[in-house]
Amino acid sequence: MAKPGDDLSSRSSNGRQLLFYGPEDISTWEAGLADCLDLSDASAWSDLQARYETGRSERTHNLLPWRRCLHVARASGAKSAVIERRYICYDYQSEFSAFYAHVLAGLPTTSHRIHFFSSHVTKADYRELKGDQKAGYLGYIVCRPRDLEIVGRTVLKPPPGYPVLTAVEDTPTFFGQELKVNGVPFMQQDERLGVCANVVAWMVHYTAYRKSQVSRRFVAEFQRRALDFSPKAAVGLDPFELLGLLDGVGFRTELFPRDAKDDIPETRYPWDPEPTAGSLSLSPIYRENPPPLLAGRDGLMNDSELLALKRRLVDECCRNLNSGIPLIADSFEHTFVVCGYRLTEGESVANFVVQDDQVGPYINVPDCLFDRYDLREAQALSVTDRAASLAEVSTHLFAGTSPDPSEEGHSEWSDWMELLVPLPSRVFLRLHAAEAAALRLLTLNFAEADKGEAAGQPQFPELVALLKARAKNMLRFRTYLVSANEFKGRVVERGACPSLVTAYRSLRLSEWVAVVEFVDIEGPLSAHQCLGEAVFDATSNPKNPWVHALRLGTSVSIVYSNGIHKTIGTTTSSLHPAARPYQSLDGRLLIEKSDSDANAD
Repeated sequence: MAKPGDDLSSRSSNGRQLLFYGPEDISTWEAGLADCLDLSDASAWSDLQARYETGRSERTHNLLPWRRCLHVARASGAKSAVIERRYICYDYQSEFSAFYAHVLAGLPTTSHRIHFFSSHVTKADYRELKGDQKAGYLGYIVCRPRDLEIVGRTVLKPPPGYPVLTAVEDTPTFFGQELKVNGVPFMQQDERLGVCANVVAWMVHYTAYRKSQVSRRFVAEFQRRALDFSPKAAVGLDPFELLGLLDGVGFRTELFPRDAKDDIPETRYPWDPEPTAGSLSLSPIYRENPPPLLAGRDGLMNDSELLALKRRLVDECCRNLNSGIPLIADSFEHTFVVCGYRLTEGESVANFVVQDDQVGPYINVPDCLFDRYDLREAQALSVTDRAASLAEVSTHLFAGTSPDPSEEGHSEWSDWMELLVPLPSRVFLRLHAAEAAALRLLTLNFAEADKGEAAGQPQFPELVALLKARAKNMLRFRTYLVSANEFKGRVVERGACPSLVTAYRSLRLSEWVAVVEFVDIEGPLSAHQCLGEAVFDATSNPKNPWVHALRLGTSVSIVYSNGIHKTIGTTTSSLHPAARPYQSLDGRLLIEKSDSDANAD
């Protein structure tokens, strides 16, 4: 079998060798029904990689997304793969009918879909999978035919330890059998028809579709909506054009320019004298050769300005990722999807996880201020060459640092210039506005409690736990958007007493609510306690959000839709935080090695 990137060749009648890049014959592409592969050893992975890279070259194609997808499947423990030939992928067919039906080169209308399993699946049993085989399903990659960019619609289970918060359940049909996988949708840009902006719009759309929030649209429609369609080469979109594209397919999209302090305000806790936002250290090399973002309008940003900028970006990302909403980050010439983040002890954010259509799924970004393309690309190198290169950059990936920008090949910065938040269409309340309103309510109650304490007449016993957390500087907010049905449904599992369950489930809520939890972050993440929460109507005015409910310790104030207020006492003093679970708690990536092979993530 040809090696990845090899030239295919033939000989003319006079014996001269003719070199060319030749795509696979259509009849070969569609031959057979399925191939079952045993992926027990490293050579099998190299053969699978080479199988789809034959006829493609690193000089003419971007092979990084394909290789990264294989890394992800391997890191998740894939032991076998089944290649479903002649698969009818509606997204690829939309690309075909929109563009490739107009070109001379003959292209199949079908694609291949590779299914990965953590158990062994063979020719003898793939049509009738057993329970353990179905339970070990790890997802799929749709492969475009011939010499097109390889990776089409893809949903893979995240590798172990990756803190992904926007995963959705996909239910592919595998030879008449329904399978399930939880992952973040991914697709590589086609480059001739679609560019990164079109593909990231499709990614967030498919996520919402799998949550039943929007009707399904195929990827070519995102290109048609961006242009007055006729068969033509793809063009990029600026952030405002991308916003219009998303709004046109059922979202209400918020755009947050990075430098606009009014659009992304800074959350400051009055009881926190020295707010931090993760580790932010600037070595001398950054002073001598700073990334573009350090050169502000008034010269080089100082440490406090950088810290405030990072804090605003981190806060806005985390609020929406807690809600299960994938974000779109826009750099100078590229857009990508942000799908998760990792917390260290003390609530500092260590890094983010992104879907980069030019590099691959589940890419770790150590720092949103000092984002580097070279660090991303190192996570998607060839399976056969990756061990040494990963070892070279692993220190930077795990420590949250970047290589020396003066070194050769380490010069591509990816500044996060804007954030686009594709909200459900009936959400009008910005989450930072809900958070600010919750802070005002909590501060007012704290002021009354402090007055009583100063007068020697404590009057708010329900606030004792909150006041203790404030005194220790361990009180923080976790803010997220959630559907009213999900909020009510999770009350019991969060540990609420019957009276609180009745109070919350009797509320007439808007379709979506913004929830701000007051969390005691002392101890490990698993021990955090939600000491109260404010529940806001997500359709209300950001200047004066309507509070559905405010719980402070054992006291709950309810505001019904007819304006009647009611305060009830409960036996519940704290709940389990209901924000999306964090899948990794130790602040670094987990490396899962298979058979002592260092190539796996």
